[in-house]
Amino acid sequence: MTKLPVTAADKDALIASAAAVGIKVTRTSKDFFLEDGDDKARVTPTEIKRLIADAQLQAAHEEDERAEALALADEIREQEASGDVTDEVEVLPGEAPALQSVPVEEAVEAPADPKTSNHAQRVGGLRPIKEAKPKTEKAAKVVVKWGPPCGGDLGGVPAALHEEGRNPIVHLSFTPASTHKNKEEAAAAARRGSTAGWLAALAQDVDGTQFWIVATTNERGNLVLDGQEVRLELLTGKEAETYREKVKNARFKTKSQWVAQAI
Repeated sequence: MTKLPVTAADKDALIASAAAVGIKVTRTSKDFFLEDGDDKARVTPTEIKRLIADAQLQAAHEEDERAEALALADEIREQEASGDVTDEVEVLPGEAPALQSVPVEEAVEAPADPKTSNHAQRVGGLRPIKEAKPKTEKAAKVVVKWGPPCGGDLGGVPAALHEEGRNPIVHLSFTPASTHKNKEEAAAAARRGSTAGWLAALAQDVDGTQFWIVATTNERGNLVLDGQEVRLELLTGKEAETYREKVKNARFKTKSQWVAQAI
């Protein structure tokens, strides 16, 4: 059983623990209050401990994501150093840069004595025309930037390749039949499936309930959530701010705001 603060020192220690993870809590002699900007809500010590645990878990997730990003950057630098990397370009299926083969003539001075030179049979001081060998074009490298766990082939999912996909929250107009408590549970569920590609995300429904979801790709390369084909769209400007205000937990308000639209 979790020990609840009973002395003033215990209460101050709990407030300090919350502050250490970015949660502002104040107290009176009897009550605790969670402050978020101008908003102030009464909370219990148990709720504060849960918020601290959630914040610590999120911080650990972000640290893992930073480590993954650094590892990817190191890999790209190594590839650049070895020359085994190409620029990120979009190549449509079935298209490839045109290759041209250009004949090359190399001028050579005629020898002074044709009889003793191995150039005697060359005409006009020119070597025979050589056919230039075309360089083999490397396929454009697809870089998946989706921040939470993902896997498989996501090259046809624009959201997975978007820079703002590194730290998203997805707004839903419904609550899926299958939800998960955290990203580890979501990733484990996705890996047990047999889809070509998948991505996980923190999501929030219209009631403000937060959970983790897994969207998978179908044979057409579209994302499928709860049996429905969806498209993830990035919200910007005032629309993004409107949805940001709906997000519970101040730490999640900094995430990029996405919405799942039925196709």
